[in-house]
Amino acid sequence: MTPDKPPSIMQHVLSRYTAGSPLSLMVRIGLEHCFSSAALDEVFEGSRTKTYTNELAFSATVDLLGLVVTGGQPSVRAAYPHGEVGVTLKAVYEKLQNVEPAVSAAMVRGTADRAAMLIRSMKGERAPWLSGFRVMVLDGNHLAATDRRLAVLRGSVAGPLPGHLLAVFEPALGLVRAVVPCEDGHAQERLILPQVLPMVSPGDCWICDRNFCTRAFLWGIQQRHGAFVIRQHANLITRPFGALISCGRIETGEVFEQDVRMEMEDGRTLDLRRITIRLDQATRDGDMELHLLTNLPKEMASAIEIADLYRKRWSIETAFQQLALWLNAELAPLGYPKAALFGFCVGLLSYNLLATVVASLRAVHGEKKVDEEVSGYLIANDVRMNAPGLDVMVEAEEWTARYGGLSAEEMAIVMLTLARHVDLRRLPKAKTRVKKTPAPRTRFKGETHVSTKRLLDEARARKSRD
Repeated sequence: MTPDKPPSIMQHVLSRYTAGSPLSLMVRIGLEHCFSSAALDEVFEGSRTKTYTNELAFSATVDLLGLVVTGGQPSVRAAYPHGEVGVTLKAVYEKLQNVEPAVSAAMVRGTADRAAMLIRSMKGERAPWLSGFRVMVLDGNHLAATDRRLAVLRGSVAGPLPGHLLAVFEPALGLVRAVVPCEDGHAQERLILPQVLPMVSPGDCWICDRNFCTRAFLWGIQQRHGAFVIRQHANLITRPFGALISCGRIETGEVFEQDVRMEMEDGRTLDLRRITIRLDQATRDGDMELHLLTNLPKEMASAIEIADLYRKRWSIETAFQQLALWLNAELAPLGYPKAALFGFCVGLLSYNLLATVVASLRAVHGEKKVDEEVSGYLIANDVRMNAPGLDVMVEAEEWTARYGGLSAEEMAIVMLTLARHVDLRRLPKAKTRVKKTPAPRTRFKGETHVSTKRLLDEARARKSRD
């Protein structure tokens, strides 16, 4: 009788991680499918115009920076010995500071497309915000000031800004689908807004803040057979031609609707609906009214639905907050604009990978349960602690051989199987509490410091006397 073949090291690792840390295994497998070295190098070759690959592959650069972004290593210098780059540290820095913004943008777009296919194959989408439309949320993000390591920055008192970008978020998938990076930290967002229009497809509904409310942008979306819900900027003048109609209330105020007309500089006109929300409480800017412009027909979305739809645009700001909480995407040592933008885009890749894992949990455990009860921070923390061991025990070639050639449908089966082993009780989301208004700090005014122990002792003494 032939003895059974002993299990391979990889089979043993898969078995142990499936039981102990399925999330780490899902991230490593998803990495192989959506962000493989071959896919990243293909994106690089298809989008570069000046830079080229000599001894240091683009995918190796992404992997190295990924160690820093995910918190595995504190800096590029610390990560360098752990990366298989085959060049000097100086060559790595030179590569980082010359990654073209177009390459960073193509990297986000290409990998997000692969992640989107996987999420759809798993049926992990959220319920649509607006029936019949693919909702896209547009917002800008300015990168935090960097360290003053460059010679031109050392004499500067002001914080050095390495750039900013526009990000396109698809809430149904939970993915950042595309970015438009800009190296000039002082440039206005509207300067790069025309680059967003080619991303608009028929059947899209774009939700934007007033910074993006320009005639050219609204007209461009209309011409591409898309829809929009955008807060009206004070500089964009429209002419009412219908009565102001009361439509009811939402949680934050009373809603009104009126037909208006926007006129282009060449005389062309576009008839729109203006939804006005008279707020119960003023905004941070002191506004008591919000005006939203939309080309959505009344039969497709009521004024109340549009007002509620705009309120949800905060989801992209939540994504940026989660990115800052889960990952270290804004790397202060990277002073060169191209390097800083590239580092942030690598952070977006990591965010999208975690979003793909969360989508698999939604597909298995339900959207409501995952969104309300599961902490994304704890997911990221679990992966941060347990994932590094996978690459120590299993060679990269084995991951590629086992999972690299799977289709989205085949990979969906693998991810959903692992998602069933995730114990959501180990990932509880912190309960939101109503914050009390803090009392003004009047005690010990003028003192440089106080002793915490003495204050605690005084508080205990008062409590015992009472």
